[in-house]
Amino acid sequence: MGVSAYAEEPAVVAADKTVEPEAAMLFFHGEELFEIGSVADVPAEQNIEMMQRRLKRLAQSPLFRTDNLRVRDDAEMKVALVFSGDDFICTAWEQEAVLFGKPRLELAEERMAAIAGIINKYRRDYDARSLIKGGIFAVVATVVFWVLILLISKVREKEIAFVERHLEGKKLFGLLEGKSLFVFNVMITRLIKVVLLLWLFAIYVNFVLSFFPWTFNVAATLFDWITTPLLLFWNAFVGQLPDFFALAIIVVITRFVLKGFRYVFDQLKEGHLKIAGFYTDWAQPTYRLVRFAVIVFALVASWPYIPGSGSPAFKGISIFMGVLFSLGSTSVMGNIFSGLVITYMRPFTIGDFVEINETLGTVLDRRTFSTRIRTTKNEVVSIPNSAITSNHIMNHSRRVKKDGVLLYSSVTIGYDVPSETVEELLIQSAEETNGLLQEPAPFVLITSLDDFYITHELNAATRTPEKRPRIYSDLHKRILTNFAEAGVEIMSPHYQHNRTGNETTIPAKHALTGEGV
Repeated sequence: MGVSAYAEEPAVVAADKTVEPEAAMLFFHGEELFEIGSVADVPAEQNIEMMQRRLKRLAQSPLFRTDNLRVRDDAEMKVALVFSGDDFICTAWEQEAVLFGKPRLELAEERMAAIAGIINKYRRDYDARSLIKGGIFAVVATVVFWVLILLISKVREKEIAFVERHLEGKKLFGLLEGKSLFVFNVMITRLIKVVLLLWLFAIYVNFVLSFFPWTFNVAATLFDWITTPLLLFWNAFVGQLPDFFALAIIVVITRFVLKGFRYVFDQLKEGHLKIAGFYTDWAQPTYRLVRFAVIVFALVASWPYIPGSGSPAFKGISIFMGVLFSLGSTSVMGNIFSGLVITYMRPFTIGDFVEINETLGTVLDRRTFSTRIRTTKNEVVSIPNSAITSNHIMNHSRRVKKDGVLLYSSVTIGYDVPSETVEELLIQSAEETNGLLQEPAPFVLITSLDDFYITHELNAATRTPEKRPRIYSDLHKRILTNFAEAGVEIMSPHYQHNRTGNETTIPAKHALTGEGV
């Protein structure tokens, strides 16, 4: 026997022609066999590839018998060789013996035993009896899989029915409605069911594929694909547990601080606690500001403990979100700050009757971005807070309780009618109109002396400015009726009529009784 008998295996051609010792595990038929080291200038991975091809060829050859395996030692080449008859199988070089810390002859015998065992197993797995057994196990696994699916579905249905029966019409801690809890329970159980089914399916597929030699390696690979990310996630979770505890402590402290502030501002809102110069309607918006500041402080404190906060991807997303917020928040921030200005300037309160940018109505509520007003036509109008601060605000309710709000209307009467008569008729009309106050008493102002008529302005107070359209309508009816009954013509500012006799503009029903002027 010469060197040519095992020429396929890399040979040591020179003592100084070696590489850094390294080793790699040889896998065959889904199992670990033994480690192979690098020899000369051939890396271990290349030796493993050649060995895997050789083992597969031997396992499939009907002429190869494992009981014919023998070990021979070549002292001159410093290598122990595994043969089957005269056929070379594998080697154990002196370099590998030094690397693994055992004599090369012992190393070769261990490799021979491992090769014999794996080839025998490979052949057993591919015989008819093993295939039939694998088929039976696969059928049993399938039945068990479907039984578990039905069991999970039944358990979920019973759990949902139990929760619905016991939570219907009830509240948890007096806050959460039973219906909301039921919906939340349905969502959680659905998530748990999906996770369990995916987990069972992965186990089932891996289990069935492992019964057959053709798919054994696929099963091992699939199992590795499933377990590797789960193990990574679990290890990362365990490694982040101290950070999670720190985050939990920050959340608990923040929650108690917010509860304390909420209690204080609720007392201010209800008037049980008073601070000089602090209005009760400031309590809610001030609490929102304090809550925002506390949450921002908590986020800053918890930032270093958030998993992945130091990664480049996390920083990139943070910068991207900041840019988006900067580009899209100009009008948003303008409305927010305008809302704060309105809150602390107090130009109006909820329920006031105001006129803002030609919109007249009652203030329904003041929100972060807008203020809602119900007009006299029962229409709800939302006005952006920035539009309110950039326009004048006329509040008709500020002096309602004390002096009332003045309503005014003008009439123009010719110079032939005495001003005293006009004033008397206007004041009479105001006194007869529902919704106008007698105290302070209505009064009339002469606002202009024009070319053909005098402008008289009637002023009267009301404590219901939100009813001003109805009040104006009733007042104008009274003015028309009283002036007609008194025989006073309202012919200005624009009136044209060609008279053929002594007709007047007074309605016929008043013309016979009116004395005229």
